[in-house]
Amino acid sequence: MLWHHDHAAVYKGPASRDHGSRRRPRGLYQYNARPYDHPTLGQRHRAGWHRLLGPRTAPDATPSSSTAASPQFTFAGTGTHSVSLTVTTNGGCQTSQTFTDVIKIGTPVPASITTDPAPLPPDNTFCGRDSITFSDPASPAGEFVWHWDFGDGNIVNTNQPSIKHSYFSVAKKIVKLDLIHNGCPQSAELDIRINPPIVLWTNTADCVHGNPYLVTFKDTSQEYETDPFSAVWNFGDGNTQSLTRPNNQTVVHPYTPPSPPGLKSFDVTLTVSQGFCVQHLTKTITLGNVSFSFSVPSPQCSGVPISLTAMSPNPELITGYYWHWDYDKDLPYVFSPSNTAKIQSVRRGTHDLWLVIQLASGCTDSIFHPVQITYPDASFTMPAGSCINSNVLFTDKSTSDLATGSPVSFWAWDFGDSSKPDNNNQNPTHQFKDTGLYTVTLLIKDANGCARTFTSPTPIHITGPIAGFIGPDSFYCPKTPLIFKDTSIGYNLTDQRTYGDGSPDDATGIHPYAANGTYNVTLTVTDGYSCVNTTTKSIRIQNPIAAFDIADTTAICAPLQTQFTAHGQYYDSLYWDFGDGSTSTLPVTSHFYNTLDTFYAKLFVRGPGGCLDSATRRVLLLDPNKTSRLNYGPDLSKCDSVPIQFNLTVPGYTKFTPHFRRQYLGFFAEPHTLPHVPKSKRLYPNARADRRNRLYCQYRNLHRPNQGPGIGSLCQPRPPRILRQRHGRLHRLYHHQRRYRQRDPRLRRRNLAADAQLGRRRFQYRTFL
Repeated sequence: MLWHHDHAAVYKGPASRDHGSRRRPRGLYQYNARPYDHPTLGQRHRAGWHRLLGPRTAPDATPSSSTAASPQFTFAGTGTHSVSLTVTTNGGCQTSQTFTDVIKIGTPVPASITTDPAPLPPDNTFCGRDSITFSDPASPAGEFVWHWDFGDGNIVNTNQPSIKHSYFSVAKKIVKLDLIHNGCPQSAELDIRINPPIVLWTNTADCVHGNPYLVTFKDTSQEYETDPFSAVWNFGDGNTQSLTRPNNQTVVHPYTPPSPPGLKSFDVTLTVSQGFCVQHLTKTITLGNVSFSFSVPSPQCSGVPISLTAMSPNPELITGYYWHWDYDKDLPYVFSPSNTAKIQSVRRGTHDLWLVIQLASGCTDSIFHPVQITYPDASFTMPAGSCINSNVLFTDKSTSDLATGSPVSFWAWDFGDSSKPDNNNQNPTHQFKDTGLYTVTLLIKDANGCARTFTSPTPIHITGPIAGFIGPDSFYCPKTPLIFKDTSIGYNLTDQRTYGDGSPDDATGIHPYAANGTYNVTLTVTDGYSCVNTTTKSIRIQNPIAAFDIADTTAICAPLQTQFTAHGQYYDSLYWDFGDGSTSTLPVTSHFYNTLDTFYAKLFVRGPGGCLDSATRRVLLLDPNKTSRLNYGPDLSKCDSVPIQFNLTVPGYTKFTPHFRRQYLGFFAEPHTLPHVPKSKRLYPNARADRRNRLYCQYRNLHRPNQGPGIGSLCQPRPPRILRQRHGRLHRLYHHQRRYRQRDPRLRRRNLAADAQLGRRRFQYRTFL
C-alpha cells in the first residue's frame, strides 16, 4: 500500500502553494501520510482492506523512526531529507516505500524589497498605471519562495526574486513580502503611494439620430482635483483636441464615413498629465453599420422551443443578441451573449420575431421575420360518471388548426388510474377497476408534429354501490312489523325490496309476515349513474315454542325443591312463574316450595317481536293428615282367628307398606284393602302402615286394638334430628320415640348418628323415584 505525503515545514507568515501554514519550532517537521490509488494494487486495497501503518523512519532526524499516524521528526542540519513508510495489513501483508528528498530544512534569510523605477521622495511615490518591478536579492532562487501581497487585493506566490505589478487606484499601499527558505520564513514591508492620473475613457456613437460616425468621448480618469490637470485627445484620424479639467470632460468628434460605406477602425489615445505623472490610454474603435441576419422555418408549433442562429460577417463587433415577439411589448427580451438562442411562442397565428443586436460602439440594430405559430385544438367528451368495471366511452372532439389544415394523427389517453396509457386510439373505451374520481387527459399531435393537451375540467366519477341491510339475526315473530334497516353505500341511491312472501315490492323497509316459514329478502340499490347492486338474506318467521323439564314435583312434606330446565325454541327471552308468587329468568333453575298446596309452574318464552308462548306443569305438596285413613274390622275384642279387613286410604302419587310384628307385606298403591288372619289372640299394638315419597319422609300411625275400631291419623311426622347433604340429595333422618329407646338396650348410650342409623334400618328408609 502506497501513501501520499503532505509535508509541512516550519516558517513564520502566510502559507505558500507548496508548503503548509502551521508554525513549529525550527527543525521540527511533521509528516502526514494518506493513502492514494495505485494503478497496480486495484480497488480492493482502497475499499476492502483494513490498513495498519507500520513504522516511519527518518535516519537524519530525532527520533529516527515512529509508528504514530502523524509523527514528528527533528532535523539538526539544513538541506533535503528522505523518509520511509512501511504499511502492514491485518492479514500480514506488508509494503514499504521511500520518499526521497521530500523534506527540506532551511535557515531564515533576511528579506528586503527594491523597486524599479525607484520611488520618488518623500512618500515612495509612483504614478498610477505604471509598471513597477518589485525584487528581493536573495539567492539561489531555487531554494526560496517569495510570497507577495501588493496591498490592493492581489497576492502572488513565485519562485523568482522579481515580479511586475501595476496599480489602477489612487491611494497609499503597503507591499508585504514573505521570503521562505526551505520552510523558514522572513518578512519585509514597503509603504508606497500611488499618484494620479489613472487614465480611463469611454465612447458612444450617435445611435439615436442614426449617425454611427458621430462619436462622443468621455474622460473618466482619476486625479487630484486640487492639482493642475491637462488632457489631450488624439482621435486617430489626424485630429487632436486639448482640454483642461474639470469643465471639459466630454468631447464630440465627427468622423468622415468611408467610401464605399462600410466599417472603419480608429486608434484613439487620451493623454493625461498631473504633476510629474503623465499617462496614456489607447483604444481601437470601429465605426459603421454591421450587417446581420437570421432565418426561421415556418410554421412552428406552439410551446416548442425554436432554435435560432444569427449570422454576421463581423460578429466580433456585436456584444449581445436580444430576441423578442411582437405581440407583447411587456415580455422581456431573451438575451444571449452568443449568436444562438432558443425561444418559443404559445400564441397561435402569424407573429414577427425580432432580433436586436448590441454593437461595441453602443448602438443597436434590429431585424424581424414573420413566423406562423400553429397547434391543433384538443377536446373530448365523456360521461359524468359510470360503474366500476364497465366500459366507459371517450369521444374525441379535437380539431386541426384552420390556418394549416394539418389533421390530427396521434392520440394518447391518460385515464388517471395508473393504467397503461392508450395510444393512437381516437375513441377508446376503458374500464376503471376501482371507485373514485379520475382526471382524464388527452394528448394529440397533428401531421406537423404540433401537440396539444386537454384535461377534463371535471373528473369522471366511477361508482360501485354496495347494497346492504340489517334484519333479525335468525328469526322473528309472525304478524309483527319487521324493520329492515338500509345500510347501503353509494352515490344518490334508490332502493327496492322484495320480501319473498309474494307481497308487492316496496321501499319502506317495514314488513309483517303472516305465517311461519323461511323467506328470502332481496334489496336492490341503483345509484345516480344507473349502477346496480343486489343483496339477499334469509329471514325465518317463527312463533316461540315453550317447553321444559321438571324434577321432584310431588311431596308430602315441606320444603320441596323442584328443578326446572327450559327446552323452548325460537325465543330470545324467558321467565318462570312458579305459582307461589315467585319468578325467575334463568333457563336452568330450582325453586323451593314451602307450603302444602297444589302449584302450577309456568314457563313463558318471548320471541323477537314480542310474541309469547307458555307451558304449565303441576307441583303437588300434599297434606297427609287430611287424606290418610286406616279402617279395619271386625271388632277383635270378642274373638280371635277372625279375618281382619284393613282399609287404607293415603295421598295420591304415594306408596305404602303394611306390616304386622315386623312382617312386611310389600308395597302397594293406594287405596288398598288387606285381609289378615291373626294366629293368636295376641294384640297387635304396633300394627301400622309406613308411607314414603320422593323426599324420603316417613310417617307412622299407631292404633291400639283395645280402643276399638276407629279412624285415626295415619301420618304423624317425626321431628327431624339430623339434616345433611349426601350425594346431592337432601336426607332427613329421624329417630325412635323415647319409648323405643327404653325397650331396646342397644339404643341406650348411643350417639345421635347411631340412632339415625338404627332408625333407617328399623323403618326401612328407601328411595322411590
